[in-house]
Amino acid sequence: TREGERLDWECCELDLGYDTGRDRILLLLPVTVCHYITESSPFYRMTREQMLGAHFEVVLLLEGVIEATGLTAQAMHSYTSRDIRWGCRFVQMVHCHARGPVTVDYEELDRTETIVMDSNDDVTTSS
Repeated sequence: TREGERLDWECCELDLGYDTGRDRILLLLPVTVCHYITESSPFYRMTREQMLGAHFEVVLLLEGVIEATGLTAQAMHSYTSRDIRWGCRFVQMVHCHARGPVTVDYEELDRTETIVMDSNDDVTTSS
């Protein structure tokens, strides 16, 4: 802290669209959840090197209701700075065909692809 006190942990909420309703998802197909790094983000002032070398943990908690039973279901996963892949995005695994059903290729679940970023670290094109 500014006072020189060392805190072992700090907890803050990441904006995933709560105010706009984007955090309410119907999970019929795989979904990528995004946290945009804006001025209100705890990551806003971190450089790539600082973020990749930092000691933090992002805990994702997914909670929903099973319609058939009314029971609550929860899933939780933890991500550390070692899990961040700077300049990457998940590959498309949902495919819409002109004639035929929508298909999901679950073999692509954990695959990422490199993206090209401009000097402001904004995504410009994919490679």
